[in-house]
Amino acid sequence: MTQLPRAAYIPFQPEHGYNRAVELAIAFLDRVDARGTIVVVPQKSTLTFCPPLNAYATGRSVLTPRNSTQSGIGYGHPALVYAPGQRELALATKFVRNAPIAVVEDAGFSSSRWADEIGAVNVIEQRIHAVDRSAEHQQLLERIEFAGNNGWGDAYGLRDLRRLLGELQERSLLDKDEVLAYLIVHGKTHHYDALVRVGKEIDQVQAS
Repeated sequence: MTQLPRAAYIPFQPEHGYNRAVELAIAFLDRVDARGTIVVVPQKSTLTFCPPLNAYATGRSVLTPRNSTQSGIGYGHPALVYAPGQRELALATKFVRNAPIAVVEDAGFSSSRWADEIGAVNVIEQRIHAVDRSAEHQQLLERIEFAGNNGWGDAYGLRDLRRLLGELQERSLLDKDEVLAYLIVHGKTHHYDALVRVGKEIDQVQAS
């Protein structure tokens, strides 16, 4: 039997809505025998808008950006991530580490680049997401990641970030969504505020 990826992506489909998407996410987590699964949502009140999610979350730990700093959940748990924005997607990826994860996409925020970067199975389209980039392109992204050891908040890190973004721009390779997805999936120490900082730097480079 072909081994499934550890990540699943359920794109938003208006004709099916969120309930069906959550059911598909649960089925994936069951199929990979995920245990101790947590639920990641923008806020706890979100649960009440999706009955299948609310039922699944009963008796499980629920993680939100607001309670994450006080959470005793710990790292390495499988997760069902519901309607995430960039903040929730970064939070979930950080907490899950190498455990299984299923992301139910929000109508207002695409998680497709995250799916590409992590190599998720697209449950709707029955395909595996992947990236296709040159070795040079990959190296530039890795160097951006390396420059961010302190969240690109120190002078040297910020200098290197700007230089590397400029190199991507010169090669017509600068894609904001791709860079942020790469950092969410492969970043070691980055928090949401650091991602916002990088996003603003990319906007400045692209506007120049």
